[in-house]
Formats: sequence, C-alpha cells, structure tokens
Amino acid sequence: MAYFALGGTLKEETPENCRKAEAALASVRETVSSIEVGLFAGVVDLEKYPFFVRLMVKLMKAETGDFRNWEKIKGWAKELAPSLASKATKGE
Repeated sequence: MAYFALGGTLKEETPENCRKAEAALASVRETVSSIEVGLFAGVVDLEKYPFFVRLMVKLMKAETGDFRNWEKIKGWAKELAPSLASKATKGE
C-alpha cells in the first residue's frame, strides 16, 4: 500500500505544510500501513466547491489554479513501482 495526498497548501512545500498533510493521513495510516507516502501540490478550482467554501477561499485570498507537478508525481510513481511489485510477489 502506498498513499499520496494532493493539496493546495502543498504548492509551498514547507516542512509545516508537509507535517499538516501527513497529519491528515495519520488515522488512515494507523489502520492500513504503507510503504510510502507521496505529498504533492494539487488543484484549487473554485467552480467545484460549494458557495461557502468559495467565499472562504476568496476571503483568505488563497491562490487558485492547478499546481500539480506531473514530473514529480510520475517520478514518485516510477520509483515506487518496483517496491510495490516486490511486496505483491511476496504476498505482503
């Protein structure tokens, strides 16, 4: 099992933002252990949020847009694949 998280706050990959993202995954990771966690910037698309969320984002003057770094995501997945395959063949 491997987890990845996408978030608008991860646009800025500060230690604090990474800690917050990892904390959000903590309860899931306690239930099902993982061999890897990937943290990546995501998309903040106001059109997909309810009115009050859009209002809050605007009041916070948060930046919107697509912040995904596809090369970083692909690199993480490529490095992860052999580990997952190895665990799968061992029945882990």
